[in-house]
Amino acid sequence: VNPTGLIREALAQGANDLAYDCLSETRKRVDEDLRASLHTVRTGKGASQSANELNAEFDDVVGQVQDARYADLARYLKNEQWKEADDETYRLMITEVGREVGQSLELEDIRNFPCEPLKAIDGLWVRYSGGKFGFSVQKEMYLACGGVPDAVSFHKKVFDKFCEANGWNGGFKFETDSPRGHLPAHVHWGGLFWIVLKGSGEWGWVGGVWEKGGIFSRIQTCEL
Repeated sequence: VNPTGLIREALAQGANDLAYDCLSETRKRVDEDLRASLHTVRTGKGASQSANELNAEFDDVVGQVQDARYADLARYLKNEQWKEADDETYRLMITEVGREVGQSLELEDIRNFPCEPLKAIDGLWVRYSGGKFGFSVQKEMYLACGGVPDAVSFHKKVFDKFCEANGWNGGFKFETDSPRGHLPAHVHWGGLFWIVLKGSGEWGWVGGVWEKGGIFSRIQTCEL
């Protein structure tokens, strides 16, 4: 059935994630041709909407869900609450792939991450940071450091150079004057697996979402 009524009610009650989940499930099973053939009862006489009316109603609710979905992220970024924005970016992305907050993004999650939300999140970061932060900004810096988003191999020397360029080698800072490309950070590092090298007390690289260029390969595919 036409899900717009359910989605609108979820939005009205502040259940934005539920509204987004309903919309996502609808899009998975309703292509353009099928959506055009859907009908919904509008009066007690059983009159139905035209396909154009139904599509317009559905498109309208899509816009409402997107606005609600990213409202907190937009507010944090507008107010330069970079730590909160970084955490919200992680929350949006981890729930997008069906995982729980506190878990990490796996390589397959990144490789198959939907382009639309990735673009929406990146667009907000770029807009409110004046082009200083965002996935697309990080991708360009990664390429400038010699990285190749080919989803084939990981180059630690390139990664180290990138970390030096965006300030990650000095730890994370959630400030307006943080280096270019410094944020978002949680999504990148939340998906890495690190170990303490036995007997040395030092951190060692063992792989994660950077393995085989995973995250930047997806950013490239989604044309950010």
